[in-house]
Amino acid sequence: MDLATHTFAFYGSLRIGMYNYLRYRNALHYEYSQWLPGYELFSLGDYPAACPANPNQSIIVEFFSINDIETRSSIHDLEIEAGYFYKEINHRHRKVGIYLMNKKANSRIIESGIG
Repeated sequence: MDLATHTFAFYGSLRIGMYNYLRYRNALHYEYSQWLPGYELFSLGDYPAACPANPNQSIIVEFFSINDIETRSSIHDLEIEAGYFYKEINHRHRKVGIYLMNKKANSRIIESGIG
């Protein structure tokens, strides 16, 4: 992970009002929400996971800046331990971090694209 990346796209428990957002809210600075093409959501039971998909599919994400390196590192560890992998994408001419997962067999797709 490039800890220099300050912007992240969250779609699950780190969205505003969700339990991990509440845990880190003092360090998360909301920027905007937007549909992100090329990904789909599937259910892991208590929370969703996003995986790469065709460009016609999209998910809603909330973009946050995180200036505190300890918070970025803590969120990274949380996501990696849960089985996600980190990827940097280019969005609006800047690097954005997103945590993804390889699609699980027999997992239920979340058709709405909203976690």
